[in-house]
Amino acid sequence: MTPLPECVLRGVAEFNRREFFEAHETLEEAWAEENGHLRIFYQGVIQIAVGCAHIQRGNFTGASHMLARGQAKVVAEAAFSPGIDAKALLAAAVACEDEMRRLGPERIAEFDPARYPVLSIQP
Repeated sequence: MTPLPECVLRGVAEFNRREFFEAHETLEEAWAEENGHLRIFYQGVIQIAVGCAHIQRGNFTGASHMLARGQAKVVAEAAFSPGIDAKALLAAAVACEDEMRRLGPERIAEFDPARYPVLSIQP
């Protein structure tokens, strides 16, 4: 397997530190360099990061929209994942969205940060 680009490794680290806005910016570097399936996969990861950033900011509608869009792209392009565990990401993103919806827009500020997804690198 080809090693992940440095910008992807930085973006994964930012994502896992819950620096979701920064992760989206960093991962856009990889997205801009790719095409086809891998570009769409990266876009899905970026959209999940943006959805999580919206949760952090209390934007229920934005979080809901971006998490759904990101999950759809990760599902569609999981076979083309560049070493990121797409199955684990998807499960965690769905659980994150479920918790956000359970809280609703009135209680989104109560979202437990431990419920955010993490990105795992496959060997």
